Amino acid sequence: MNHGVLHKVQDFFHFHKIDGSKTLVACSGGIDSMVLLHLMRLLGYKPHVAHVNFKLRGKDSEGDAEFVKTYCKKNEIECHYTEVNTEEYAQEHKLSTQMAARELRYDFFDKIIAEQKLDYIATAHHADDSLETILLNLGRGTGLLGMGGIRNVTSKVLRPLHACTKEQILDYATATKIAWREDVSNSKETYQRNALRIKVVPELKKVFPSFDSSFAKSLQYLDEDRKLLEHLIQKELQAMVIPVEDNEKMSIQKLQSHPSKWAILRHWLQPFGSFDVQAIMQSLDGQSGLLFEHAGFRLLKDRDFLILQKIKHNTIQALIEEDDTFINEPLRLAMERKPKITFEPPEGTSVAALDFSLLEFPLTLRKWRPGDRFYPLGMKHSKKLSDYFIDKKYSRFDKEETWLLCSGENIVWIINDRIDDRFKITNKTKTIYFVSLL
Repeated sequence: MNHGVLHKVQDFFHFHKIDGSKTLVACSGGIDSMVLLHLMRLLGYKPHVAHVNFKLRGKDSEGDAEFVKTYCKKNEIECHYTEVNTEEYAQEHKLSTQMAARELRYDFFDKIIAEQKLDYIATAHHADDSLETILLNLGRGTGLLGMGGIRNVTSKVLRPLHACTKEQILDYATATKIAWREDVSNSKETYQRNALRIKVVPELKKVFPSFDSSFAKSLQYLDEDRKLLEHLIQKELQAMVIPVEDNEKMSIQKLQSHPSKWAILRHWLQPFGSFDVQAIMQSLDGQSGLLFEHAGFRLLKDRDFLILQKIKHNTIQALIEEDDTFINEPLRLAMERKPKITFEPPEGTSVAALDFSLLEFPLTLRKWRPGDRFYPLGMKHSKKLSDYFIDKKYSRFDKEETWLLCSGENIVWIINDRIDDRFKITNKTKTIYFVSLL
């Protein structure tokens, strides 16, 4: 019997100092997950099991579910089961079937982990899966970080079979007479991963007879190099990226002077979607105001910075009644009336002092609109808000984030910036209306 698989799984748990009994095993009923579950029990662990019926293969899906549930009942294993309509979810969320299944699977796993107070999810990915992932990433055009295959530990996810080949798993399952279910979809070459597994990988192993052992060594080196590279990238990004409230920005001048500017920009934006890095780089010497959008995020090429922001769909307006003293949405504002006895202008721009008698209630809190005009404090002529923003060097994002306090159709205060001259405190003022941004 081949005990190598058992020893590798044992070494995995010992090296990472993980209690396999605090683990949820993702079990499809296929050979890989059944071998993993068998090995963990053989090592004395009592893991929980999770099975998701994706309803994608008709009677075969039902057969897989019954197989796993029967195995768990026979062996007194805690089994967590759910059924999901994967195709409906994919259409509703505009995802591929594979991505929809992945989201549904991990949502269920996370739920069970929280409810059962477990620490980890264990999946049955192995060395051949890593090889296929590397080949897929190579074909898709990823960088060095895509060449490390599937990691053996990521956050709450464990892959104890990471160092085992498919052949070793098959040999072990056959020798120990482990039962499993065959997934006929694994033989369909229409899927890229299957085509690589069926056509490409066997040819590699023909050309390199000791491929499995040499690849295992390469995978270890790649994983170590990836960790170092990620560490260095994070240090560079920490020095380059400036967090600003719910945005991030990067100096265009610093980026252009960096010896690895393409890599810096790509790694900064990578977690936020597949931005067109080439187009962004070409825009750096051009006019400001260019906008790049992808997957719920947008990047603004401003005068001196690239500004990254999550796209917001905010059309909220709010009313402030005469007796209101506080509002919490969409901004936190406090309102207070005081008699004008000894008035001292407030310091800073976060407080507006207004003549109460000139205000028309309810006041309106809204975003700016094209054509808006106001009389900046100290000026006797009106000014377009768009021109005022240009003078103050507001970015496009700054303008979108700006709120206005209005009395009727008149702007009273550009919040946290400047009040309108028509509503200022004068010798005729008897009551002062203070509005404070909290």
